[in-house]
Amino acid sequence: MNRIIQAAGLSLAAALLAGAVSAETIRLRATHGSPTGSSAQVMTYISNVVGRVDPNIQIELSGNQPGTKALLQGAKGEADLHLIVPFIASLLKDGRAMYKDIPGNDELFGKLRTMAMYPGGTFQLVVWDRSGIRSLEDLRGKNVFFGPRGAAVSRMMQDLTRAITGMEPDEDYTLVSLDFGSAFQAFQDGQIDTWFRPVPVGNPGIQQAASVDPIRLIGISEADLENEEVQRQTNIPGRSLTKVAPDAYGPNQANVEPVTTWNDWTGVGIPVHVADDVAYSITKAFWENLDDLQSVAAWANGIEIQNFANFTNLPVHPGAARYYEERGLEIPDIK
Repeated sequence: MNRIIQAAGLSLAAALLAGAVSAETIRLRATHGSPTGSSAQVMTYISNVVGRVDPNIQIELSGNQPGTKALLQGAKGEADLHLIVPFIASLLKDGRAMYKDIPGNDELFGKLRTMAMYPGGTFQLVVWDRSGIRSLEDLRGKNVFFGPRGAAVSRMMQDLTRAITGMEPDEDYTLVSLDFGSAFQAFQDGQIDTWFRPVPVGNPGIQQAASVDPIRLIGISEADLENEEVQRQTNIPGRSLTKVAPDAYGPNQANVEPVTTWNDWTGVGIPVHVADDVAYSITKAFWENLDDLQSVAAWANGIEIQNFANFTNLPVHPGAARYYEERGLEIPDIK
């Protein structure tokens, strides 16, 4: 009988202990974009590594969240980790574009914070070499995909094409309205003439296309770099000019010279409602296990801790700042 009582007591103690551990579990929600994009890889890595390093923090992933929505989710407390796109953040701050009818936009912006920045995507406009397309002017009369209709990148490419060529969408070329994945399939099937997306160089999809038939990347010419619209877009928060090597996709890439285009910096945001010690733990796990991500995503080799605040227009979360200060890094004063 005593053994039974003792066993029952141990079982109760174990149950109470399990309940205590469960009660201390911190459950967070992380949102990311397309499942094939860099933000999905980063958030999946964070979820896995944080769960391994600190089992009391559990991160649930939610995908296919555009950057415009991600900022609002973070600001409203609906997401604890989310994608940062500095250009989109600037639109929220100023109440422009898709945020022009959002009440309290500046207050929402004030709730966002940076955890880490990284080179998120290089603007790549892909065509089949056999199409004869060599410049934006050659898009006249073509079926063109610049991104989902209404997306910030689509409007940007329409503005760029208009400034350089004078062409208007749905007048001089057909603007295709599809999501990124469906558009890529349509491009492979020959139903549309271009595919565009800001993705890391070496993107598996573009690599796959190049393995089937020669491709070509369409960039910005040296002469067009003086264009007022090109200069305006180059100065957009989080953006910089870059060059893609003519053999970035192997021998089936038809370019003979480096392709001038843009690179957008993106990042991981942790809003102010997340406790400092939690943000510290996530930041520490992110940087001290980065080899895990770099071993499966070659583009992630470009993530470097000294660039943790590169191009961000959001203050660094205090918990993240504590970790960077421990590493001897200076925290930028961003208002």
